[in-house]
Amino acid sequence: MVLIFGLALFLLSSIQLFDALAIIAVVTTQVTLGGLIWRKIRGAGPLEHSEFLGMGSATGFSLALLSSQIFRGVLPRSVGWLVLLVVALVLLRIFYRAPVGETKLENEQPINRNPRFELLVICCGTLVALSTSWYWLVPTALVSTGFVAWLLLRENFAALGAKSYWAYKVILIPLGYYAVRALLNLTHVETIRNPNWWSLRFGVLQDPDVVFNESMINSVQRFGASDNIFFAGYPLQYHWLSFAWEATLKSNRDLAPFAISGIAAPAIVYFAIISLVYYLARRLSNNAFAPPATVAVISMMCAGPIPLFRALNPYSFSYNFSLIFIFAIIILLLEIDRRYSLIGVVAFGIFVFVAIGSKLSNAAGIAAGLLALVVAALSGRFNFQKVFTFCCVAVSAAALFWLFAYRASGATSQTNIRVDFGEIFIQKANYSWSSSNSVLILGFISVGIATLYPLTGFLLRSPQTGASRRIVNCFAISGGLSLLVFAVFLADDLESSSYLLCAGLAILIPFSISNLFNGAEIQRPSSPTAVLLAVLVGLVSANVWRTLYEELDANELSTQTRQSLILVIPMLVSIAFALLALLILRRARFAIVAFAITMISSSAGSFIANAGSFYSAGVASRSGSTEIAEPIIGSNEYRELLSWVKDHSANREIIATNRQCLEVRSNPKECLALWSLTSAITGRQNLVEGLYPPNSESQNKERDRRMSIIIGFVDNPSDENRDALVAYGVKWVIADKAITNTRDWQPFATVRFENPAGSILELNP
Repeated sequence: MVLIFGLALFLLSSIQLFDALAIIAVVTTQVTLGGLIWRKIRGAGPLEHSEFLGMGSATGFSLALLSSQIFRGVLPRSVGWLVLLVVALVLLRIFYRAPVGETKLENEQPINRNPRFELLVICCGTLVALSTSWYWLVPTALVSTGFVAWLLLRENFAALGAKSYWAYKVILIPLGYYAVRALLNLTHVETIRNPNWWSLRFGVLQDPDVVFNESMINSVQRFGASDNIFFAGYPLQYHWLSFAWEATLKSNRDLAPFAISGIAAPAIVYFAIISLVYYLARRLSNNAFAPPATVAVISMMCAGPIPLFRALNPYSFSYNFSLIFIFAIIILLLEIDRRYSLIGVVAFGIFVFVAIGSKLSNAAGIAAGLLALVVAALSGRFNFQKVFTFCCVAVSAAALFWLFAYRASGATSQTNIRVDFGEIFIQKANYSWSSSNSVLILGFISVGIATLYPLTGFLLRSPQTGASRRIVNCFAISGGLSLLVFAVFLADDLESSSYLLCAGLAILIPFSISNLFNGAEIQRPSSPTAVLLAVLVGLVSANVWRTLYEELDANELSTQTRQSLILVIPMLVSIAFALLALLILRRARFAIVAFAITMISSSAGSFIANAGSFYSAGVASRSGSTEIAEPIIGSNEYRELLSWVKDHSANREIIATNRQCLEVRSNPKECLALWSLTSAITGRQNLVEGLYPPNSESQNKERDRRMSIIIGFVDNPSDENRDALVAYGVKWVIADKAITNTRDWQPFATVRFENPAGSILELNP
């Protein structure tokens, strides 16, 4: 089922059949071998589908990307990523014997091994998560969500009596109608989506990170950390491990540009995350509805008007990829306290290494979680030796990556982190420091409350607190809360604090929802109607605040105050509903449950509230044809120009271009140089391209020097600037005609290819 789902999704996403099969073959191998390795680490006992898929992805992806880099210069890239996977599995099968039995944990309940509709929930969650940016999937995601919810609620409606069960069956009629419409949309999807839809976000916003990701894949595949494709001769200083994994997906076949970075990789990563979220929720709660509810909240929290209320980030592949290993660390800690072993500790170190190496900001949350464990161990709550071992392994993994990725002499930090309370609200929530103190205080409080909506499950006390739960709760909750605090108090020019906030929410949401389900008896026959009503109220309140927010007039002085009041509408509605439940049922505990359900549902309602506008904007972008995406991925003529370079140049040759800006400017030093299309399509190393290396004064001077030489040659070729380019090893120069008026470069260079977008010059000796 999973393979069919993946193949169908790739084909619908415009990936060619053989390309899709090649990608699926690599991923299937990684997940299968990773799952078998995880089974040896985990020990005896059956594995659920979600555990095998999720932990198999974490284990397989991590070993594959490390192997691809270790053996990059030794073995062909088609087999280099396999070595560690095969060696690890063989060694574990020959030499490792998992401890017989397991540590009995106080108050821990057995896991229900019969999850209902497990794979359907995971596939549905993946579609929802993707559709927050892949707008053409919105109808399919909504219908899939409806069908899965319909299946999950069957027993509850049957328990309410014949009339309710009859109404339940009738619901299938509108679901079937919309399912047919969604299928019809998929049969002619090319007529409703932009040809370059994969470079867009929310239908219209363009995403330069997609092009940057493609360039990074080409860079790490060729150079690892020793050099980089943007700035010849300078080591790559970046959290780049996520791109190393993407490179393994194109190791067996020369795929079309952006097939991995723009389409396949985001879908695969979302599927792995949802699998891990589902299994983690299964471990944290015995309630059958906890995993689907957790998946729904994680996948449905999307940007909307304010890009803070989400756990996944459609703009950052590296962040999403790192979440795989954050969740894997949490699940591993659940197992390692039951069956403590050396191989489990090694796996912990690998997961920490990849989590930090994929997104450096994760180090803060991991460090905070481990610090909390140390404090608890010193007070006698946990085994200090185990906690000390975890800390030593994590510190070693972080130090190893730092030496591995940031070892260049004279290198400076890529960001200027500073203490700046509330800057994240200014950057992301549409407030201004010029506003009055009262407006800012109200705004910060409102946004802070709205951010915490999905965490209201912590209002209930969970009755299940076994030993493994205590150590995981301490690590995850301390780490997650610390990330939220860091996001509010720290800031930098790159707005990285938003990643801290999103990661904190992603970690805490499964624990919040498990607390809700463990602390409330909501499966009793008397309560399903009230619970469904609470969910409906939460969804409606989300739509109300989104509608009112969209109607705000940015020119009105009172806009920020009204915005703040609108953000707390779901909370006010939840309080009113909870009071109503208290008056009718006279059960204080259920009133708290009703409040939490309504608040959490309003977070998931973000998707339903915004899905219509996402879809409408996306369909409207179809009329713009290719032009809407050209500032990011270039015109057809420009891509033809770059494709010629790829086809007619050697892999080791260095190229130079006078194009550095998304928008064509006469002076590239006057723009935000986010252009990296040259290296993305050609796969060739650039003398200088885009912003790299950022925030390094010594290298920025060299960057300006190289750029000046290129521009000087393209505009006014001479022996001096030609010789300077040759001295750097440059053989090819791409001259963008929109930037220069020069059309003849003889006798210094020969035009090898030309079209309306530009000329390809080969430097004469």
